[in-house]
Amino acid sequence: MYIPTEDQYIAALDVVKNYELNQDILFQEKVDLIKKDLEEYFKTTEIKKFNIQTRDWMNNKGVYIFPTELYYDETYCGEYDEALKEISSKYNIKVKMDSGIYCK
Repeated sequence: MYIPTEDQYIAALDVVKNYELNQDILFQEKVDLIKKDLEEYFKTTEIKKFNIQTRDWMNNKGVYIFPTELYYDETYCGEYDEALKEISSKYNIKVKMDSGIYCK
């Protein structure tokens, strides 16, 4: 059985850290593009103001949209799910509405 040296192990950790940093940078670039798409899309809907988070309560990456209009914070019924699914497919990142009830 091959056992790497400590130097090889440390070098491998550096490779992993660099890869993860690169993936985080690419993810943030996609989030910025998604935010622009959402701003454009929501101009045609009743939602005019919203916030996004990039992690859910389980620390999963994605774009989670929290409408800031009071009547939407608890009454979203899925009317924008199809459009959000298209944006999600376009960037290969989870994009979904969230009520934000527990985040206030």
